[in-house]
Amino acid sequence: MKRAAPLRDAAAVVEPILGRTARRKLAARKRILAAARELFVRKGFAATTTGEIATAADVGKGSIFLQAGSKERLLVMVFQEDLGRWVETAFANPGAPPLLDQMERAFTSILRQVALAPELAAVLMNELPHMSQDPGVAAVTVRIDALLGSAIDAAKLRHEVDEAVDTFILGRNLLALYFWFQVQWLGDGLPALKKMVPTLRQQLSVQLTAVKPTAMHHAASVRTSTRNRSAKQT
Repeated sequence: MKRAAPLRDAAAVVEPILGRTARRKLAARKRILAAARELFVRKGFAATTTGEIATAADVGKGSIFLQAGSKERLLVMVFQEDLGRWVETAFANPGAPPLLDQMERAFTSILRQVALAPELAAVLMNELPHMSQDPGVAAVTVRIDALLGSAIDAAKLRHEVDEAVDTFILGRNLLALYFWFQVQWLGDGLPALKKMVPTLRQQLSVQLTAVKPTAMHHAASVRTSTRNRSAKQT
């Protein structure tokens, strides 16, 4: 199955072919994002000013607006760079099926990255829902949808997921389960994943068991039987 192109760091792609001026701009961009990331974590998004970011990055305030346009856009750029990298790493090698094992491995990989920067993850979760229409946020979301969809479609070919299941909706359901597990995990202070109740695997298992061909056929049979009994009673 053809997979969507991965999100890539624009600086890494074009830097080797740029001239000196363009390389300076890219270097400034990297410093700005690093400064924004550090200040958002240390002071919080609302308390951080663009002036503080400019000072920490050793650039003029005008450079902030040239690179991003606003503080909100800077947060989106941090989100694209960090979560984009985490997601690509998590799904680069999903490992052996079944789908349950693949999803647990992928989401656990992201959680390990979150554990390295839990304060940043908290900032992103608090602020990004207000920026869901930003093209940068949309690009990451589309990429995640594509990666989950590829894994789900492969599971359908292995008869792990019923063909009638909507791939997109199932992917979003799995992502929602992961997101709320992450919220609880961060709120509980990052305990060992196996100590969470219920565990991530248990939550994923409930969803994926419900969409197995045998489960779908059984549910359809039950509905048909119920309708037949109701018809006889009337």
